[in-house]
Amino acid sequence: MPNPKILFLLTLVFLSGCVGPYTVAVTVRHAEKQSVGSDPALTVAGQQRAQALRDQLAGINIAAVYATDTQRTRQTATPLADSLGLPVIVYSTPTEIAARVMADHRGEAVVIVGHSNTVGPIVSAFGADVPVELPQPIDEDDYDNMVTIVVNGNGSASAAHTTYGAPSP
Repeated sequence: MPNPKILFLLTLVFLSGCVGPYTVAVTVRHAEKQSVGSDPALTVAGQQRAQALRDQLAGINIAAVYATDTQRTRQTATPLADSLGLPVIVYSTPTEIAARVMADHRGEAVVIVGHSNTVGPIVSAFGADVPVELPQPIDEDDYDNMVTIVVNGNGSASAAHTTYGAPSP
């Protein structure tokens, strides 16, 4: 069963003027990472948050799962992608992923895993205003933000903020 908070946010966004086929992009920062190395893996808490992402989005028809080419983003995306039988698709920049989603997944839902300094720019790249609840950039110890972007049939976009997994400190 999809998380009621997500369904409520999607309903609010849809009722705010979406028409025609809509595209949904759920965007999160990678989960908690180790503090060593240039490409750190997730911590145990990060692995648990990746499982929470999978659980929170269970039951939503997701067409694709995207992550940057870092171990921490791919590990955050993998439990969800595996549960859906999908690969984790690598992307490079906020502008590139927004264009790619709108070209390849119009009218579908996708998940995008980014970084503390890219979640806001991803929202903007879709043409939505960054929700005021989302810190810009996201604090280094803040991992629980989730932004749902909805682009309606005429190209206008809205974004709604929620959280997932254990609360960040």
